[in-house]
Amino acid sequence: MRIARANDLIVIEDAAYAFLAEPAPAPLVSRAPERTFWLSSLSKSVAAGLRFGLLVTPQSGQVTMKHTLRVHMASPPGLVAALAAVRGALDVVPLG
Repeated sequence: MRIARANDLIVIEDAAYAFLAEPAPAPLVSRAPERTFWLSSLSKSVAAGLRFGLLVTPQSGQVTMKHTLRVHMASPPGLVAALAAVRGALDVVPLG
C-alpha cells in the first residue's frame, strides 16, 4: 500500500475466491479504503447461476461507479436470458 499511496494509484481487489483461503487474509480495502475498490461475488462461493456481485468503493469513486454499473447492468444476466429463451421455445414448439 505504501507504493500505491506514494504514486497515487488505485487498488482493485478481486475477492471472489477469498473464501477458499484458510485463514483468510485481511482484505486490502481494510489497509487503504481511500484508494481500494473491493469486488466479490456470490456466484463463486454460493451458486454459479446467482450472478450477484458486491462492490465497495472509496468515497471518491462512488459516483463514477454508480453510473458505470447502470450502463453495464442494462441487459439481463445470462441465466435469466437462457431461461426466458427456453420458456419461449417451449411456448412455440409443441412437446407432444
